[in-house]
Amino acid sequence: MFFHTILLISIMIHLFSFKTAMVCVGVCLFSFCAYLSNCHTSLIVLVFFVQVEAYIKEHIRPLCKSGVITAEQYRWAVAKTTEKVMKHHCKSKNANFLIKEGEKVKKLAEQYVETAQQNRKS
Repeated sequence: MFFHTILLISIMIHLFSFKTAMVCVGVCLFSFCAYLSNCHTSLIVLVFFVQVEAYIKEHIRPLCKSGVITAEQYRWAVAKTTEKVMKHHCKSKNANFLIKEGEKVKKLAEQYVETAQQNRKS
């Protein structure tokens, strides 16, 4: 996520101006903070978000690598799963709940993968 942001900033600086790029970065950060408005908007929550997202990606990535799902379906399933888990655990300060509830998170991710596949067929 961070790498993509840096890449986007550098492209925008190249295409537009530094000022335009910084305005867009500010909008992106504001949107992310608005998403976390129910939670503690701090570095701890951001790290927690990244840990949850990495856990989900680790579980779903083999499906994408083997061609069972497309990269777009992979990204969608990761985003939806992470969003739902973060909404449910927004008061948590760390990702230790994944030790107990990891199987539930994996099952939720698999359900989103199935939904993505069904949407593709429709």
